[in-house]
Amino acid sequence: FGNLVDPSGGFSDVIRKQIKIHHPGSFEDDPTRLFRAVKYSTRLGYKIGKSTQEAFENSIEKIDLLSGTRVRNELVSIFHESQAGDILREMEQQGLVAAISPALRINSRSIEQFEQLPSNASLITRLAVLTCGMNAEEANTASDRLDGGKEWHDGIFGMAKLGEIASVLDQDNLKNSEIVDLLSGIHPDTVRAYVLRSEEH
Repeated sequence: FGNLVDPSGGFSDVIRKQIKIHHPGSFEDDPTRLFRAVKYSTRLGYKIGKSTQEAFENSIEKIDLLSGTRVRNELVSIFHESQAGDILREMEQQGLVAAISPALRINSRSIEQFEQLPSNASLITRLAVLTCGMNAEEANTASDRLDGGKEWHDGIFGMAKLGEIASVLDQDNLKNSEIVDLLSGIHPDTVRAYVLRSEEH
Protein backbone atom coordinates (compact mmCIF):
# COMPACT_ATOMS: atom_id res chain seq x y z
CA PHE A 1 0.00 0.00 0.00
CA GLY A 2 3.05 2.28 -0.06
CA ASN A 3 5.43 3.66 2.55
CA LEU A 4 4.19 4.85 5.93
CA VAL A 5 5.29 8.40 6.70
CA ASP A 6 5.17 8.64 10.49
CA PRO A 7 7.29 11.55 11.83
CA SER A 8 5.55 11.51 15.23
CA GLY A 9 5.87 7.77 15.86
CA GLY A 10 2.12 7.36 15.96
CA PHE A 11 2.18 3.83 14.60
CA SER A 12 4.08 2.53 17.63
CA ASP A 13 1.50 4.22 19.88
CA VAL A 14 -1.27 2.41 18.00
CA ILE A 15 0.55 -0.89 18.46
CA ARG A 16 0.95 -0.20 22.18
CA LYS A 17 -2.63 1.08 22.39
CA GLN A 18 -1.86 4.36 24.06
CA ILE A 19 -2.94 7.97 23.71
CA LYS A 20 0.00 10.36 23.54
CA ILE A 21 0.22 14.08 22.83
CA HIS A 22 2.68 15.51 20.30
CA HIS A 23 4.38 17.89 22.72
CA PRO A 24 4.18 18.80 26.44
CA GLY A 25 2.14 21.97 25.84
CA SER A 26 -0.50 20.32 23.66
CA PHE A 27 -3.31 20.49 26.25
CA GLU A 28 -2.43 24.07 27.15
CA ASP A 29 -2.53 25.07 23.47
CA ASP A 30 -6.06 23.68 23.18
CA PRO A 31 -7.76 22.48 26.39
CA THR A 32 -10.52 20.76 24.40
CA ARG A 33 -7.90 18.04 23.82
CA LEU A 34 -8.43 17.05 27.46
CA PHE A 35 -11.96 15.95 26.59
CA ARG A 36 -10.78 14.21 23.44
CA ALA A 37 -8.03 12.30 25.23
CA VAL A 38 -10.65 10.78 27.53
CA LYS A 39 -13.10 10.21 24.69
CA TYR A 40 -10.65 8.45 22.39
CA SER A 41 -9.01 6.39 25.11
CA THR A 42 -12.43 5.08 26.16
CA ARG A 43 -13.72 4.55 22.64
CA LEU A 44 -10.59 2.69 21.49
CA GLY A 45 -9.75 0.94 24.74
CA TYR A 46 -6.37 2.70 24.85
CA LYS A 47 -4.47 3.89 27.90
CA ILE A 48 -3.33 7.47 28.31
CA GLY A 49 0.50 7.43 28.28
CA LYS A 50 2.36 8.34 31.46
CA SER A 51 3.81 11.64 30.23
CA THR A 52 0.47 12.53 28.63
CA GLN A 53 -1.34 11.81 31.89
CA GLU A 54 1.07 14.09 33.73
CA ALA A 55 0.49 16.85 31.19
CA PHE A 56 -3.26 16.20 31.48
CA GLU A 57 -3.23 16.71 35.25
CA ASN A 58 -1.05 19.82 34.99
CA SER A 59 -3.32 21.39 32.37
CA ILE A 60 -6.77 20.61 33.69
CA GLU A 61 -7.24 24.08 35.16
CA LYS A 62 -6.98 25.44 31.61
CA ILE A 63 -10.59 24.32 31.09
CA ASP A 64 -11.47 27.70 32.61
CA LEU A 65 -10.12 29.34 29.45
CA LEU A 66 -12.69 27.61 27.24
CA SER A 67 -15.92 29.35 26.34
CA GLY A 68 -19.24 27.77 27.23
CA THR A 69 -19.80 27.07 23.55
CA ARG A 70 -16.62 25.03 23.19
CA VAL A 71 -17.34 23.03 26.33
CA ARG A 72 -20.92 22.39 25.19
CA ASN A 73 -19.70 21.17 21.80
CA GLU A 74 -17.42 18.65 23.48
CA LEU A 75 -20.20 17.44 25.77
CA VAL A 76 -22.67 17.02 22.88
CA SER A 77 -20.02 15.06 20.97
CA ILE A 78 -19.60 12.78 23.99
CA PHE A 79 -23.37 12.33 24.35
CA HIS A 80 -23.40 10.88 20.82
CA GLU A 81 -20.73 8.29 21.63
CA SER A 82 -21.87 4.68 22.06
CA GLN A 83 -19.85 4.53 25.30
CA ALA A 84 -20.96 7.94 26.56
CA GLY A 85 -21.53 6.67 30.10
CA ASP A 86 -18.02 5.25 30.39
CA ILE A 87 -16.54 8.46 29.00
CA LEU A 88 -18.47 10.51 31.56
CA ARG A 89 -17.27 8.22 34.36
CA GLU A 90 -13.67 8.70 33.27
CA MET A 91 -14.21 12.46 33.00
CA GLU A 92 -15.50 12.48 36.56
CA GLN A 93 -12.55 10.44 37.82
CA GLN A 94 -10.05 12.61 35.97
CA GLY A 95 -11.53 15.78 37.44
CA LEU A 96 -12.80 17.13 34.13
CA VAL A 97 -16.40 17.55 35.29
CA ALA A 98 -15.36 19.63 38.32
CA ALA A 99 -12.98 21.59 36.08
CA ILE A 100 -15.91 22.69 33.92
CA SER A 101 -17.61 24.06 37.04
CA PRO A 102 -17.38 23.02 40.71
CA ALA A 103 -21.17 23.34 40.76
CA LEU A 104 -21.58 20.70 38.03
CA ARG A 105 -22.08 17.53 40.04
CA ILE A 106 -22.44 14.27 38.12
CA ASN A 107 -22.34 10.99 40.02
CA SER A 108 -22.31 7.27 39.20
CA ARG A 109 -26.06 6.91 39.81
CA SER A 110 -26.97 9.70 37.40
CA ILE A 111 -24.62 8.25 34.78
CA GLU A 112 -26.31 4.85 35.11
CA GLN A 113 -29.69 6.48 34.54
CA PHE A 114 -28.27 8.46 31.63
CA GLU A 115 -27.19 5.17 30.02
CA GLN A 116 -30.70 3.75 30.34
CA LEU A 117 -32.32 6.57 28.38
CA PRO A 118 -33.66 5.71 24.91
CA SER A 119 -31.51 6.76 21.98
CA ASN A 120 -34.08 9.37 20.91
CA ALA A 121 -34.14 11.13 24.30
CA SER A 122 -33.93 14.90 23.96
CA LEU A 123 -30.96 16.95 25.08
CA ILE A 124 -33.08 18.42 27.87
CA THR A 125 -33.95 14.94 29.17
CA ARG A 126 -30.31 13.85 29.03
CA LEU A 127 -29.14 16.91 30.92
CA ALA A 128 -31.94 16.60 33.49
CA VAL A 129 -31.07 12.99 34.29
CA LEU A 130 -27.33 13.57 34.25
CA THR A 131 -27.39 16.57 36.60
CA CYS A 132 -30.07 15.31 38.97
CA GLY A 133 -29.27 16.05 42.61
CA MET A 134 -27.97 19.57 42.10
CA ASN A 135 -29.68 22.33 44.04
CA ALA A 136 -31.00 25.49 42.39
CA GLU A 137 -27.87 27.53 43.10
CA GLU A 138 -25.58 24.85 41.66
CA ALA A 139 -27.85 24.41 38.65
CA ASN A 140 -27.84 28.12 37.91
CA THR A 141 -24.06 28.34 38.24
CA ALA A 142 -23.49 25.33 35.96
CA SER A 143 -26.02 26.59 33.44
CA ASP A 144 -24.36 30.01 33.34
CA ARG A 145 -20.93 28.42 32.81
CA LEU A 146 -22.16 26.39 29.83
CA ASP A 147 -24.05 29.41 28.45
CA GLY A 148 -26.34 27.22 26.35
CA GLY A 149 -29.46 29.31 26.36
CA LYS A 150 -32.93 28.14 27.31
CA GLU A 151 -32.54 24.50 26.28
CA TRP A 152 -29.51 23.87 28.48
CA HIS A 153 -30.96 25.92 31.33
CA ASP A 154 -34.23 23.99 31.21
CA GLY A 155 -32.40 20.67 31.34
CA ILE A 156 -30.09 21.59 34.21
CA PHE A 157 -32.21 23.94 36.33
CA GLY A 158 -35.58 22.23 35.78
CA MET A 159 -34.62 19.08 37.68
CA ALA A 160 -33.37 21.14 40.62
CA LYS A 161 -36.68 23.01 40.66
CA LEU A 162 -38.60 19.74 40.63
CA GLY A 163 -36.52 18.51 43.53
CA GLU A 164 -37.58 21.55 45.54
CA ILE A 165 -41.30 20.99 44.98
CA ALA A 166 -41.31 17.18 45.01
CA SER A 167 -42.74 16.93 48.51
CA VAL A 168 -45.61 19.21 47.52
CA LEU A 169 -46.32 17.27 44.34
CA ASP A 170 -46.54 14.05 46.37
CA GLN A 171 -49.61 15.30 48.24
CA ASP A 172 -52.71 13.30 47.35
CA ASN A 173 -55.16 16.18 47.71
CA LEU A 174 -53.65 18.43 45.01
CA LYS A 175 -56.01 19.71 42.36
CA ASN A 176 -55.04 19.47 38.71
CA SER A 177 -54.91 23.27 38.50
CA GLU A 178 -52.50 23.36 41.43
CA ILE A 179 -50.24 20.82 39.75
CA VAL A 180 -50.24 22.91 36.58
CA ASP A 181 -49.26 25.98 38.59
CA LEU A 182 -46.44 24.12 40.33
CA LEU A 183 -45.04 22.82 37.06
CA SER A 184 -45.34 26.15 35.30
CA GLY A 185 -42.05 27.07 33.64
CA ILE A 186 -40.60 23.56 33.86
CA HIS A 187 -40.03 21.95 30.47
CA PRO A 188 -42.12 18.79 29.80
CA ASP A 189 -38.95 16.84 28.93
CA THR A 190 -37.58 17.63 32.38
CA VAL A 191 -40.79 16.34 33.93
CA ARG A 192 -40.46 13.16 31.85
CA ALA A 193 -36.91 12.72 33.14
CA TYR A 194 -38.12 13.14 36.70
CA VAL A 195 -40.86 10.55 36.15
CA LEU A 196 -38.35 8.10 34.64
CA ARG A 197 -36.16 8.45 37.72
CA SER A 198 -39.11 8.09 40.07
CA GLU A 199 -40.24 4.88 38.37
CA GLU A 200 -36.93 3.25 39.28
CA HIS A 201 -37.45 3.75 43.00
